[in-house]
Amino acid sequence: MKKEQLIKHIAVFSSLLTDVLLTLGRWSSELRSRGANEILRDYFEPCLELLQKEEGVPTQVRSGAREEAHLTVARFCDGQYQRLRGHMESAEFKDSLRIRRSLADDVQQM
Repeated sequence: MKKEQLIKHIAVFSSLLTDVLLTLGRWSSELRSRGANEILRDYFEPCLELLQKEEGVPTQVRSGAREEAHLTVARFCDGQYQRLRGHMESAEFKDSLRIRRSLADDVQQM
């Protein structure tokens, strides 16, 4: 097999692998089947690393794949931030915080 053909096969495999990693990361996030740290570590980070190392892939193709990967990760992170923000602004969280502060004050007064 010639070097050019080998590079082409590696590029195709790499492209498929990045698509699979992004899709699995999105699905895991939507299903909440895994924690956010696991999704980042197991799917999104390897995908981004793979895109950084790609050789022999036309710049426009690689650039488009990188943009899609970064957009996917940005949406994931934004979703995590919005969930956390919603939780911290909820009445339930504020009541819990108020109770913990009250208990801490009671313990200090003892």
